[in-house]
Amino acid sequence: QVDNPSSVNITDISNALNSYDYTVKPSISTVSDELHLIARYRLYSKVTLLGRYEIERTDRDNAELWGLDSSSSTKRTAGFEVKARVSRSLNIKAEVERQDIDNPVYNLDPDSANMLTTAVSWSPKPWLSTNLDYMIRQGDRGSLNFDGITNARDRSTSDEHLMASVNVLVNEDTTVTLGYFMLRNYIKQDIAYSDLAGNPLLSPGVVQNDDCYGYNIGLSYRANEKLSLYTEVTYSTNNSSFLTNNQDLLQPISVASLGDFKYSETSFSASGDYSLNNKSSVSMGYSFRKLNESQDNPNDGISDGEIQMATVMYRMKL
Repeated sequence: QVDNPSSVNITDISNALNSYDYTVKPSISTVSDELHLIARYRLYSKVTLLGRYEIERTDRDNAELWGLDSSSSTKRTAGFEVKARVSRSLNIKAEVERQDIDNPVYNLDPDSANMLTTAVSWSPKPWLSTNLDYMIRQGDRGSLNFDGITNARDRSTSDEHLMASVNVLVNEDTTVTLGYFMLRNYIKQDIAYSDLAGNPLLSPGVVQNDDCYGYNIGLSYRANEKLSLYTEVTYSTNNSSFLTNNQDLLQPISVASLGDFKYSETSFSASGDYSLNNKSSVSMGYSFRKLNESQDNPNDGISDGEIQMATVMYRMKL
């Protein structure tokens, strides 16, 4: 619960004789009740099943003062997870989730959403290990809430993440890591806005895409009992597009150009830790990052650049 004062008095810092009284709009206060049910069952010695069901009801005071359609909402989430130890070197985990929301209050909340996650770890050799994680989540919303607009209907989203790594133990002191990651985000929804005269307008089915891909290689080396060295190189690409054909959003400049960019980033880092004794150590590091904006879009707020940084840190246990 939030209890605001009904008004506040503000004094002009440049002239203490001037003061102003302002009315404070009551904040949205929420009360939530939650119920969680979890069941676990070992199907075989190497396979475990886990089910869960969650329900959350949220009641809001003063919601109407802030233009919200509903003062209460109910979220229901059901999930099912499988963990399997296929062999001594292979482990797999998979989970599916379904979520439904009655009377979603905010436009970012879906009416319904589905999610799938998987994780695989495989170590075929004592010196080799691999990991793979994947997640996809999709959501849909049938009716959006914009002030002064009643025909904003649709919003659909999709988020996808993938991360993979390979660790190679060259010897007992040296490890090499190779990595890859992918991030994708997709949004399609009706966009509400106003013209210069303040008239509400709607642009249906506007699409925004964001994609990011990256690769990295790292090396860790334990030179001796006191000195450890680390280095890593990463390269990533980022693309974003905002698509609309509505002429009101294209003049005098395209609104889409504000979120349309394409760039790559290269980074390098090297560091070392040296133990002085049982209670103190010294760390030194150097990092370099370079960004290349390939579209040369004057409206995206991104430009070519680079940064270099060196650090020295001393640690001591008291």
